Amino acid sequence: RSHFGSSVPFALALPLAMSLSESNIMVLSKKDRAIWLGGLVLCGLACALVGAINLPRWTLQVCIAITVLWIIVPVGILFYRQSLREEDNTTLDLELGEGPKDLTPATPEEISSFVSMVKNESSMSVSTADSIQGSYDDLCPICLDEHDLGDSLCTLQCGHVFHERCMDCLVGRAYEQARSQESSECVDKLLGSIKCPLCRQPVVQCEESAPATSVC
Repeated sequence: RSHFGSSVPFALALPLAMSLSESNIMVLSKKDRAIWLGGLVLCGLACALVGAINLPRWTLQVCIAITVLWIIVPVGILFYRQSLREEDNTTLDLELGEGPKDLTPATPEEISSFVSMVKNESSMSVSTADSIQGSYDDLCPICLDEHDLGDSLCTLQCGHVFHERCMDCLVGRAYEQARSQESSECVDKLLGSIKCPLCRQPVVQCEESAPATSVC
């Protein structure tokens, strides 16, 4: 019976230590962690030794109490440190304007306005398939559909040609994604992130970007 009672704290200590080492709560340095685990081993061995040589009951109780305290106190400190870290992160997010935002999805009018702004700020040209100059691929790289006569085609500064409707959809999705992710990006940064699907060249050059205004 004494052996069972003395082994319980030590048996619980190892799974607890393993779970802490695999979580984000463990913020102890390797040195402190080694000291803590070493102390747990010593406490467990002391409890087992006291139980084996039949010392007075109070001696075993003291060893068990020390073992429990050795487990609880560091864990409490770790949780306290974690709570302070979360509070600091929350405060920092609020100061940077990255806190929770009650945003509404982008409306079709907003998407259309953003698409028009991209066309105005970029050097892309829009022509029909029967009037465009030069040679280009028969397939639109976005939808993989052929360029039919009369289709409205969009030629980027890099020279790649797409259906105008496909480019409008691509730009609109970028705007919707920025809104849905509660992004705090400015319009000029969002414009710079829109690139040609083939060569990844920015559709809008940095020097031609619009003044910084919030997407949200």
